[in-house]
Amino acid sequence: MTTAPKYVEGHNLLRGKSVLVTAAAGAGIGFSAALRATEEGCRALMISDIHPRRLDEAVANIKAQTGLQQVFGQLCDVSQEEQVQVLINAAEDKLAGVDVLINNAGLGGQTAVVDMSDEQWSKVMDITFLMKMDQPGIEVRGIRQLTGTSEFNEVFFDQAECDADDIVGQPGEGWAITMGLLNFERGVSTLGQQMQFQNELNQIIDIAKAKSQNPTIRQRIADAHIGLKIMRYNSMRMLSDTGDGGLQKEALIYKLFWATWHRDLGELAMDVLGPEAEILESGPYTLTRLQAMYLFVRSDTIYGGTNEIQRNIIAERGLGMPKEPKITA
Repeated sequence: MTTAPKYVEGHNLLRGKSVLVTAAAGAGIGFSAALRATEEGCRALMISDIHPRRLDEAVANIKAQTGLQQVFGQLCDVSQEEQVQVLINAAEDKLAGVDVLINNAGLGGQTAVVDMSDEQWSKVMDITFLMKMDQPGIEVRGIRQLTGTSEFNEVFFDQAECDADDIVGQPGEGWAITMGLLNFERGVSTLGQQMQFQNELNQIIDIAKAKSQNPTIRQRIADAHIGLKIMRYNSMRMLSDTGDGGLQKEALIYKLFWATWHRDLGELAMDVLGPEAEILESGPYTLTRLQAMYLFVRSDTIYGGTNEIQRNIIAERGLGMPKEPKITA
């Protein structure tokens, strides 16, 4: 029997925020995300879906389960531009703007890839890669995180136009360019990231020298040092390749390795700091470098492909193992 994961209570991370969740009228991720938004203290919530009856039931269920009355439903097929505009207008009217958007809807529906029309395929794949973001019609809104910073953003395009010189490659070829960039992101660009890791480790070592004589702490610092050296040697191995910049098997292990290493480094930093790790010295109560690092590193194992996804990539692409079986109705 599968044991359900332990439920974690909300911490008011969305207190006072308005949230829009698309495709949230079913019993899956969208509906769960909508419920979670209310548990995190959102002031107002709008959900959308393509099924009228299911949408009405979902709105009623959320109100009944959470007590939040500022819950609105809006019919929307996100593959239809005019319906998306109606959804945007409804959100502006009912929510007075959207602070957090959870886009849970896809474009493909139940159509198998081999049966997709050219028009359906183009909606998914024919993107254009642009370079210039500081131009009229493009607005970037930072999403404030637990660390007080905004590494993630909402990007709004409102009748934005770009010069032909700002397009990389040809219109409709943006997907291929993006995939090429991801190859390098998993490869040689990680050398700069390792410099940041080294600086963080050095700071932890300096604090440990002054505060800790614990042999377990010394062993964990040694393990962190060894892990960082392994990262560097693997990156140098990727640099020595004379190929065309494609994703090598050496690169397949990198994201899983560094994300796990960095998460453990954050825990090590807190243990070295001791009780003062949970204290801020004075107003305006800015997090120290190591405190911010600790709060952020958990996301390292999630964004850019979770650790679970990385293990699948290693197994399927690197080792040639069979892909996971797909559940069919």
